[in-house]
Amino acid sequence: MVILENDKVILLLYKKYLYVCRGPNLLVLTTYVIIILYCLLLLLIVGLQSFSNLNAQTPSFIRQNIQDPPFDWVNQVNQTKSNKGAPSTDIAEVTYFSNGNTVNSTIWLLFPFKEIPIGYSILNYGIMIDSDFNENTGQKGIDYQLEIRWNNQTKTWTKILTEWSSAVSGRILNKVDNFSSFYGDHSYYVLLPMDLENIQYPSKFRVIYYAESKKDGGPLLTDFTKWINVPPPELQVATYPQSIELRQGETKTVELTINSTSGLEPDVMLSSQNQDNDPILDFSAKKLKIPSNGFASIPLTVSTSSNTKIAPHTIFIFAKSSYPAFEFVKVNATPHDFEFPFKIQGENNIVKTSLLIDVKEPLSLTDKVSEFWNKLGEFVLFLYGVVAGLSPMIFKIIKKKLSK
Repeated sequence: MVILENDKVILLLYKKYLYVCRGPNLLVLTTYVIIILYCLLLLLIVGLQSFSNLNAQTPSFIRQNIQDPPFDWVNQVNQTKSNKGAPSTDIAEVTYFSNGNTVNSTIWLLFPFKEIPIGYSILNYGIMIDSDFNENTGQKGIDYQLEIRWNNQTKTWTKILTEWSSAVSGRILNKVDNFSSFYGDHSYYVLLPMDLENIQYPSKFRVIYYAESKKDGGPLLTDFTKWINVPPPELQVATYPQSIELRQGETKTVELTINSTSGLEPDVMLSSQNQDNDPILDFSAKKLKIPSNGFASIPLTVSTSSNTKIAPHTIFIFAKSSYPAFEFVKVNATPHDFEFPFKIQGENNIVKTSLLIDVKEPLSLTDKVSEFWNKLGEFVLFLYGVVAGLSPMIFKIIKKKLSK
């Protein structure tokens, strides 16, 4: 029997395998196999978790901003406006952006931030989050709250993320004592980064920023921004067709469509601007509420007069959206808290489109007669076709009657 060189190698490996599988060596081999399988399983679990987080990621968006009027605190005792809040809690503007994993927010202050506020028993900066656009969940719609608060006993700042249920109490998800990485020296801002994993990566949500203060024996004075939708809502307005041709004294109707981010139901005010004040647009409805599916359309009538300038005209159409006010209960995980209803207006947005109207001369008498005969000719041809098709049958009927 002839054994080739490769066969010798295989035979040698087989003998070594039999040797390894004997006695204690088998236990060692089995242990190695179990460790390798465990590592592979661990890598698979980590990979699936990463894939799940990727699919659950909140849409990313570029830097946005919202401005806030000065000296517009709210006295939470009598629910009235006040101009006596702590200067370092007067919000001038909020900027925010997201990479899909974190929303990075900056509260810009009208006055410098005070690292050690003197004379205040309470001083907080925070965000309230409605993660599901449902006022029946959380505390009147507030599902989460991220707050940086001053501790007057320890003279330090604390960062707390709280989850709120429909019950009175909340659950602290994360707490960082002696927090100090949210401001700069002599700065006019407060940084509020929020990890979206802690609020389960919602596809869309809304937030409201606030800053508040309280002196001993005084009321809690809070400066709220408007409600902000995250990611920023989209609103589009367009006409179909986008350009029309009109003659002097003529009227036509086009379709005006409004598309918005579904589920938000904004109120939309429509208006137009034309430098010549002619042609004239007549909206069938200047104010409408976009349904939850995010689409609405109305007929738009365009009219010209006998004096309309013969030339192309561009008319701008504006759609101003306003999102509904939201009544909620102010919540804080502190003993000073109490409930009060207070409506905060949603943010506004303005978009525009244009309609091109090419105004022509009115038809002359000859053109009108020609157009009339063209239309009449079409009718005559149609009638002739009908008669020609029926003529054999009519001829048979007449012939039959004559034969009788």
